[in-house]
Amino acid sequence: MVALYKAAPDDSLVGGNFIASSNNAPQSTKVDNWKTIDQKNYVFPIANGQKAPNDNDAAAFDQFKQQAQSYFPNLSGVTAQAQYTNGTLTGMHVNVTTQFYSYTAINSFTQYLQTSAQKYLPQNSPIEITVGSTNGIQSYLYRGQDQKKFSSHVFTNY
Repeated sequence: MVALYKAAPDDSLVGGNFIASSNNAPQSTKVDNWKTIDQKNYVFPIANGQKAPNDNDAAAFDQFKQQAQSYFPNLSGVTAQAQYTNGTLTGMHVNVTTQFYSYTAINSFTQYLQTSAQKYLPQNSPIEITVGSTNGIQSYLYRGQDQKKFSSHVFTNY
């Protein structure tokens, strides 16, 4: 197996992409039968002037972000990295940065994010949500491919 990877520019917030692969027999003396890989990574929210890979996914993320920020207005940030293969969302990782340290506040916020993510984020693709602060990860939410509900875990802080 041989794959070609195109690195992202140095100032990119997402990594590069695999662009082609070839799977040859072990005894083969040459690499051929290349298959194109249509895989791209994006950062949400989409910056002004950039084209969203899917307007519905970008709008869904914006709604989720607005909901999260309305619950705790002093959030430091809500961003996501989304991967698309052949134009279809194949995964999203959302980062929520907070300034909260109380277990009760983090637990409450995680439950709210779980409900908001269920309502606003795209369906039928795996989504991970990490809630963190300068002290590290505070909670984690996950919904697998074709699952209906998010699972969550709130980490204990000492």
